[in-house]
Amino acid sequence: MAPRILVLHSREEWRNLLRSLLRECSYLPDPIARSACHEQVILRFRRYHVDPKKHDEDIERLKTARREVAKKSLSVLRRANEGFTKPLEKVLKFAYGRSGRRRAELLNKLLQDHGAVNSDDVNALIAAADQFEKKWVAPRVATDLLRSQIDNPYVSQISDRTIPIKGDKPPGDMKNAWGRRMPLKRGAHYRRRWYKMVLDALLPPLPDSQLKVLEGLMSGAIPWSPPKRRSQKHTTSPADASDLDSKGAMIQTVLTDGPPKEGTFAAYKSGRPHNITRRFMFRLWKRISCLVPRHRWDAESKKHIFEWDTASVPPDIAVSAKEDSSLKILGGSDTESKTLHKPKETTKRAS
Repeated sequence: MAPRILVLHSREEWRNLLRSLLRECSYLPDPIARSACHEQVILRFRRYHVDPKKHDEDIERLKTARREVAKKSLSVLRRANEGFTKPLEKVLKFAYGRSGRRRAELLNKLLQDHGAVNSDDVNALIAAADQFEKKWVAPRVATDLLRSQIDNPYVSQISDRTIPIKGDKPPGDMKNAWGRRMPLKRGAHYRRRWYKMVLDALLPPLPDSQLKVLEGLMSGAIPWSPPKRRSQKHTTSPADASDLDSKGAMIQTVLTDGPPKEGTFAAYKSGRPHNITRRFMFRLWKRISCLVPRHRWDAESKKHIFEWDTASVPPDIAVSAKEDSSLKILGGSDTESKTLHKPKETTKRAS
């Protein structure tokens, strides 16, 4: 007889976990984040629904999936809905394609639209060793985006995608410590690794539909209201209330949690919850907008132009004024020679 497989968690527990995740996704304060996280949760659960017998035998994989989904994803969604800044920003970065699977999909689409790759997977291009010979040239759209991203110092401060690359060109003819040329395979290996690091660091542009939604939320063109959670009523029985007031319960609380203290910030050492208002969301939307490049093709220079949003608008140096008012302001100036008249010297009369 075949050994009996130990089932760690029942179907009801997985179903309750799925409902909890979908419920937290519906409470997210961003419309793009609600749809993106809902799609991601359904996709991950359907991955194991196709062949359940195959995945039920892998006990370690089930334990890892349970720990990753229950303790990580559900915790991130709950803290994001409570108003913690870092979890909510993490959810927004995933929803708008600044990290995770959606970033890879947007990058693949960018390379496909400009003929940089023929397949749906960029890893297929990286795995092809014959593509990284000595005369191999990186795609123009990738190098232009990399150069623009390096020139923007604000992106490196708020983005999780650091660029551990010194230059925007792949390594060419390299030499070793003895001044001899590297083997061809080793050079191809360096170029392949350089290109993989570039693709891991790039922040692709958003589709026009999602970019309009982001800009509409920031400008107020799209109406926004804070999400409303379902009311939950908690009732306590008289027996439970008497147990809390009993002496034994007080001793157990002191032994487990320590002596009672007044208000401390121990619970908020990794952040604190905020009231999800429009002002609070505008700051997060602005940070996401600074990580989204605006792409256009310049026909004169024949290169891709990527423009980035700024966190704060600098003040105007010059102020526009009418001609009459400017003459009053600069009354002592000469319009032809562009020089100032010297004031007449006055002599003081001796008293």
